[in-house]
Amino acid sequence: MSTNDAKSDRQGPTIRVQDDPSHPFEFTCDEEPHMLGMQRGGPIGYIPLQLGQVFEDLEGGQYEIVRKLGWATNSSVWLAKKKRYVPFPSSKSINPPHLRAPRSGLDERYVAVKILTVNYTRGIESGEFFELEVWRRFREVRYKSKWETPAHPGFKHCIEPEAVFTAESPHGTHLCFVEKLSGSTLDELQVGQPGFTFPLPIVKRAIKQILLALDFVHTELKLVHAVDVKAGNVFTQMDAGTEDIERYLRDHPPETYPPRSAPELWSGPIITVKSQPLPNMGLKPSLENLNVALGDFGGAVPLDKISEEVKIVTPPLLRPPELLLGHPWSTPIDVWAVGCMVFECLTGASLFQVERTPKLDETAVHLGRMVEHLGTFPAAFLDKCSKRADYFDETGTFFWFGNFLHIRENMSDADVKATCAFMRRCLAIVPAERATAAELLDDEWFGGR
Repeated sequence: MSTNDAKSDRQGPTIRVQDDPSHPFEFTCDEEPHMLGMQRGGPIGYIPLQLGQVFEDLEGGQYEIVRKLGWATNSSVWLAKKKRYVPFPSSKSINPPHLRAPRSGLDERYVAVKILTVNYTRGIESGEFFELEVWRRFREVRYKSKWETPAHPGFKHCIEPEAVFTAESPHGTHLCFVEKLSGSTLDELQVGQPGFTFPLPIVKRAIKQILLALDFVHTELKLVHAVDVKAGNVFTQMDAGTEDIERYLRDHPPETYPPRSAPELWSGPIITVKSQPLPNMGLKPSLENLNVALGDFGGAVPLDKISEEVKIVTPPLLRPPELLLGHPWSTPIDVWAVGCMVFECLTGASLFQVERTPKLDETAVHLGRMVEHLGTFPAAFLDKCSKRADYFDETGTFFWFGNFLHIRENMSDADVKATCAFMRRCLAIVPAERATAAELLDDEWFGGR
C-alpha cells in the first residue's frame, strides 16, 4: 500500500502538560504522539508499535512488522511481511462465510498495514465513518467475480483493503487494514519534476486511470470517495517482487529514534520507529510507465448513506459549490475534484487559491474564485441552496471578484483550449450537469495521448 496519505518528513506535535502550573512540561514528539492516550483528547491513540511485532487477522493471515512507512492524522502505516495462512479460517471472522476468501496454503509477500488510532476506530464503530463498510464492499465485488480480479478496468487503479483485524494497545482497540504496497503519492512525485509540474501526456495518463478508478467506485462499490480526490491520495503502483524489497531492506535497514524519557506522559522509555517509505521501484524517470491507484477511502460515503448528518471531510479548496452552499450532493463532488487536480498537476498551483481577507471568510473567497473561473451560478441552482443569501444578492450576483489564474505557458494554444474544455466538463456548477467519470473517459482530450 500506500502510505495512505501518511507523511514521513514532518516532526511530531509539541505536547504541553500543565497539571502543575508551577512546573509546566513540554515535549516535542519525534513523529506521531504514540505515548498519548485518549484521556488527553484530540485525534490521539496511536498504537505504540515496535519492529518485530506479529499480528494475525481474523481469517488466518499473519503479519510481521518490519518497517514504518509513515503516519497521518488518524493512522500510522507499516511494512509487514505476510508470513502464512492457517488452514481453516477463524470462526471469529467479522465477514459472513461467503465473503471469506479461499485459502491456498503458503502466501509470503510484503504488504502495508494501516493501523488506525483508537479515536478514529471508535468513529468507525459509532457509524461516523464508513471505512469498514468500504472493505466489505470490496469483498462483495471479489466474491461476485469468484475471487478473481474483477472485470471492471478501474479495480486495478484502486488500493483495495485486502484484510482487516484489530490490535490492542494500552490506549485501547485499533482497527487495522492490510493493503497492497504502493509507492509515493502523485504530489510527492510532482515535487521532483522540472518546475514542479507534469508534462501534459503524463497528466492525461494519470487522470484517465483516476477516472477509471472513480467509475469503479461510483458504479460497482456504490460509494462517493468524498474525502478528497487529490494528488496526495493518488499513489504510484510499485513494480517490485519480494526479492526486490528484501534486497532494498538489507541495504536500507529500519531505524528508530534514540529512546527518550518523559514520565509525565509514559512510564517507560519512549521509543519511536522512524518513518522510512519505500522508493518508487520499477518507475522509469520519464514516467512513461506510470500507473496510479486511488487510495484513502477513510472518508468514503456509501450512496445509500448520504444525508445532511454525514460528516464530510473534503478539504475546503476541493469543495464544490454544492458542499459550500448546502445543496444535495453525491458522486459529482469527486468529478469536481478531478477538474481541480488537472490544473494542479499542470501548474503546480491550486485552481481555487484562497486567501483570507479582513472582510471575507474563506468560503466567500473560495466562491469568488469559482465565479471568476466559471461564470455566474445558475439561478435554479442557487434557489435550492440554503446559504445563498450569505454570498449572493437577489439577482444571483456574487459580492466579490478576485484575479483570474492562468495555466502556465508550457502548452500550445490547442492544448490549453482542449484542457480547459475538459476541465469545464468536470467543473459544471450544477451537479446534474457535471460529466460522470464514464463520460469523461470518452472525452476527446484523451485522444491526443
